[in-house]
Amino acid sequence: MRGFTIIELLVVIGVFAAINGMVLANYPKFTTSLNLGNVSQDIASVLRQAEGYAMGVRAFNDPVSGIVFPPYGVHFKKIEPDKFNIFADINGNGNYDINESAGEFILNKVKIVDLCVNYDSSPPGQCNKADINIVYKRPDPAVTIKSQGESVSNGAVILESVGKQSAVIFWISGQIYVKKL
Repeated sequence: MRGFTIIELLVVIGVFAAINGMVLANYPKFTTSLNLGNVSQDIASVLRQAEGYAMGVRAFNDPVSGIVFPPYGVHFKKIEPDKFNIFADINGNGNYDINESAGEFILNKVKIVDLCVNYDSSPPGQCNKADINIVYKRPDPAVTIKSQGESVSNGAVILESVGKQSAVIFWISGQIYVKKL
């Protein structure tokens, strides 16, 4: 059995270095795409969490009224592109009020770049909305989607990370899905 020559060893090392170079060159793009997908799925999960709170009759300790069992929702605001809130709709108006926060979620290296209403409709709706509130009420699994006080049938939160985008789309029927853009 003969041993490797120096030339053969250099060729093997060169091939190994080339493969590693290609993998490492694509690693940042891969991690960005993975993070965007994870954050999109996290937002969809928080929407389901709000639905679970509402349907499960979760108590909320209101400083004014005491313990209440309100509808729950999720609030997105365009001027706060790195966070969103889950809230207890104590007054039942379908909109987020500052004293109704049940939790704040910070986005990890992903920004909300647009809020759209009637996004997945024909004809398509409008984007560049200031806010969107998605509220789940019991006893029916009714969903209310409002933007700037106007009720709509569906909406979308457009997310971006390093030039890549995805949309979390939600309907009054309760359907939620994530779409790469």
